[in-house]
Amino acid sequence: MTNFNSAAANEFAARATGGVRFITQLDGSGNPTAGVQVATGGNSWSALSDRDAKKGFRPVDGEQVLDKLARMPVTCWQYRWQPDDAVPLIGPVAQDFVGAFYPGEDDKRISTQQADGVHFAAIKALEQRTRDLREENARLKTELADLKQAVEGMLNK
Repeated sequence: MTNFNSAAANEFAARATGGVRFITQLDGSGNPTAGVQVATGGNSWSALSDRDAKKGFRPVDGEQVLDKLARMPVTCWQYRWQPDDAVPLIGPVAQDFVGAFYPGEDDKRISTQQADGVHFAAIKALEQRTRDLREENARLKTELADLKQAVEGMLNK
């Protein structure tokens, strides 16, 4: 087995080349029903999103999501405990996000799964807007061409 060393003092470092799972709920038989994982060779967390694990499906109004996003402050900031020259972060504060979208588990955190859902809804709404604008643009181009032709016809008489 290859040695694996900490890179910094007071660091938590774990070697888990077979993947990592954090289980946060079990069913009555001891089977994991909630948690996150990093797959073997992976470099990002995956959250459970199986259709069979979900209930209460309702449609989302993407335009409403975009409206809420447009009104939510997004700022550049640092955590209080970071030095002034730390790399700044960009994003909303949890209180604004929770107020706009979810009652949340608390008003201090934004889960990546919640944020991802908002992002997907916004992207879909923007894609619909783009499709609608393309159709309108094509219609207006046709109308303009027809008007130009009509004006040219009148001028040539």
